[in-house]
Amino acid sequence: MVKGEDVVILTSAEDVDDWEFKTRMALKGKGLWDIVSGTTTRPNGSDSHKPVKGYLVRRDTAAAEIVARVSRNQLAHIRELEDDPKAMWDRLIAMNRAVGPANARTLWAKFNDRTYRGPMMAEHIAGKRSLAGKLKCLYNDELSEAQFISCIISSLPIEYDTLVESLEADLEGENVEHVIGHILHKAADLEEKKKLAVTDLADPDNAAMVGAAHQRRRPLSENPMFQVWGVWPLPITLYEGELARKVATCGSCRDC
Repeated sequence: MVKGEDVVILTSAEDVDDWEFKTRMALKGKGLWDIVSGTTTRPNGSDSHKPVKGYLVRRDTAAAEIVARVSRNQLAHIRELEDDPKAMWDRLIAMNRAVGPANARTLWAKFNDRTYRGPMMAEHIAGKRSLAGKLKCLYNDELSEAQFISCIISSLPIEYDTLVESLEADLEGENVEHVIGHILHKAADLEEKKKLAVTDLADPDNAAMVGAAHQRRRPLSENPMFQVWGVWPLPITLYEGELARKVATCGSCRDC
C-alpha cells in the first residue's frame, strides 16, 4: 500500500461495497487486477521459467495487497488461500455480501424511503447512487432515469418545491445528471443564504436591528418598551409634558 493512502479496511458487510471499489481501483492502478479477476492465469512451465517467475511475483503482490486491506476477523476466510488471490477476493465478497429476496426488499425499502436529512446534499445523492448500484449489481434491477429522478425528487424537503416545479417544465428534466446538477446548485444556494444569515446576526448593528424587530413583535404585555393601561397600550415615550404626567397618574388618557 502507498503510505498515507486512504484505505478502506474490510471488517464487516457494512464495508464490503466501499472496500470492493477502492481495492479494485488500487489493484488496477498497480497493474494487478488482471491477476485477481482471473483474466491472467499462470503460464505453462516450471517455477524457474521467466514468464512463470514474473507471474508468481505479481500473484503474491496482489495477494499481499488484499490481505493488507482486511481486518483480523476476516483472515479466517482466506488463510488457506494465500497462493490464490482470485479465490481470496471471491471468498471475501461472498462472505460479506448478503444476497437473497430479503436483502433485495431491504435495499429497495432503503432506496425508496431515503429522505434527505442534511447536511450535505451531495452525500444524500451519493447514497441513492450506491443503493441503485447495489440493486443492479446483486439483482440486475436497473432503474430507469425517470425512476431514479422521481425517487430523488420525492426525497427533497419543502425548500426545493420551486425547483421541482421548474424541472417538471424543463425539456431536460428526465436527464439524471441535469437534474442532479440543478439540485446541487440549489443546495449550495440555500447553504450560502444560511451562512449570510449567521453573518448578519454576528454583526452588532444587524443584531441590534434584529433585536429591535423582535421586541416589536412581542406581545405588548411582555414588551418592556411599552406600558399597558387597561386595554389601550401606547408607547410611554410618545407622551411629553402634561400628557405624560396625566397618563402616569391616571393610567389612561382617553378622557384627558
